[in-house]
Amino acid sequence: MQTPASYATLHGVSEPIRCIETHVSWVFLTGPCAYKVKKPLRLPFLDYSTAARREWLCREELRLNRRHAPDLYLDIVPISGQPDAPRVGVDEGTVFEHALRMRQFDPDDELTHLLRRSAITDGEVATFAEDLARTHAEATRADASSPFGRPAALHHVTLDNFEEIARWLPAGCEFELLGALRVHVESTFSRLQSQMEVRRRDGYVRE
Repeated sequence: MQTPASYATLHGVSEPIRCIETHVSWVFLTGPCAYKVKKPLRLPFLDYSTAARREWLCREELRLNRRHAPDLYLDIVPISGQPDAPRVGVDEGTVFEHALRMRQFDPDDELTHLLRRSAITDGEVATFAEDLARTHAEATRADASSPFGRPAALHHVTLDNFEEIARWLPAGCEFELLGALRVHVESTFSRLQSQMEVRRRDGYVRE
């Protein structure tokens, strides 16, 4: 997908196509647009293991993020052909993957760069906080019978993170620090578990 020929049916693709890799996705920057492809993997906190699930999660990501940035989040495009010769945006033959298409923007407009240049005003931060609070207040509440927000389920994900971190740590003092952090998390969860359950029952778990 770093070959312009893969985007032959699309317009304005410029060379070179750059790939930004995260631990769960590849994002291909083509000039006018960015194409985000989810990696085929399963981790304790997410499941991207099948093409059908990756497509559904692309559509969910589009649905959720369009609420805040409709000009950036455009659509979902199929990827057909073969993995070694993909055809992006072509729904012919075998579609083996999907990508979330976003409008590419200047990296200088990323928040970290704006902060370094002191280009964010107090008023913008306050407006953002108000927008965020309104989003939370208006978001769909999780049904009380759903598994979302149940303290034990949340705590299980947290403990899974410790297991993942431990797998990659070199031997040494880091293990002691990780163990101390886990003890702190366990004690904090014991103290707050009942409060978390009350918040869930009172409708504070939102989409």
